[in-house]
Formats: sequence, structure tokens, C-alpha cells
Amino acid sequence: MRAWLIALWAMCCSVAWAAPSLVDQIAAQTNATPVLRASFVQTKTMAALRRPLISSGQLLLSRERGLAWHIEAPLRVTYLLSERGVTEIDAQGARRTRDARDLPGLAQISRTFQALLGGNLDALRESFDINAQGTPEAWRLVLLPRQRQTATFLRQLELTGGQHVESITVVEAQGDRTVMQMSHIGSDTALTAAEAAQFTDTAERR
Repeated sequence: MRAWLIALWAMCCSVAWAAPSLVDQIAAQTNATPVLRASFVQTKTMAALRRPLISSGQLLLSRERGLAWHIEAPLRVTYLLSERGVTEIDAQGARRTRDARDLPGLAQISRTFQALLGGNLDALRESFDINAQGTPEAWRLVLLPRQRQTATFLRQLELTGGQHVESITVVEAQGDRTVMQMSHIGSDTALTAAEAAQFTDTAERR
């Protein structure tokens, strides 16, 4: 009888150990989409300003190509982020590119930002401790930086969502806060020809 109880206890422990954590479940569902499109409203609150800074526009995330961040208000400007660098496109179509090789750390910032928007928790685990709350359908993640150097300017990141990431909150070390709220989130298997051309044009101009 005692041996049977020990065997049952060992089996239960094995099942519990094998069950995926909430973080793993969230990662599996948010990181499964090749292309993500969404509208966004970003609100930045700063101690030095009486009123928050608000911008809005559209986001396009391709896990293969990078991130297209189209700001429509208060000014029209597009940022294309990839491993190679950042390209800024103004309202007249003029482009300015900053190469990641010329700005140390730019590629890491780009990777982190894309990982946040795409819910790529495997990539975020390399730099942050992640605390998960809720369920796979309605969750909240708090990310704390592991590196002391990062903690000097970043206090924490907070993500909420369900099938996709729906909001990102960035709390800086001095208390300034940026909240990005996503809506009309849609997923796809591939970019359209026009969307792909944005990234192709940027690569060819280098």
C-alpha cells in the first residue's frame, strides 16, 4: 500500500512538472502569428510636462522582415525597424536610415521592441524576469530587467492581452510612463506586396 502511494505521488509530481507554465502558454499563442496588424494609441506621461504626449497610428509586425510603425497623428511619420537598423520616412516620403552597425545597441533595442509587440517571450526572457498573472485568455505580465545597466533607465515593462498583446506599459527609472494600447488587431500568414515593398526598398537603398 505504501509503495502504491509513493508511486501515485511520483506520478502526480511528474504530471505537474510537465504542465506548461502560464508564461509558456502565453508565449505559444502570441508568438504563432507570422504577420500582425493593429491600430495603436500611445500616451506618454512625463513629470516635466503638464499634459501627456499622445500619438496614434498603425502597426505592422512581420516576424521575418521587422516592424513598420506608421504614426498618423500629431505628425505623419513612419519608422521601419529591423536587425539592420531604423529607417525614418517623413510625410513627403524622404527617407533617413540609421545603420545598426553605426549605433551600438540599436539592434538590441529593435529586437526588444519587436518582441514586446509580437509577444515573443522567449526572446524577452534573455533580458527580463517575467511574472505572469491571469489566464491564457486574459493575462498580465510584469517584466523586470536583469541587467543593472538596463535598470538605470528602465524600471519595468507591463504587457496585457489574450490571443495577442493588447497593451504595453513602459515605466522608466525616473517615473515617466508610456502606455501603448492596441486595437483592431488582426493576424495573417504573409505580408501584402505593398507591405513587403516597404522593407525591400529600405534594404535596397543601403
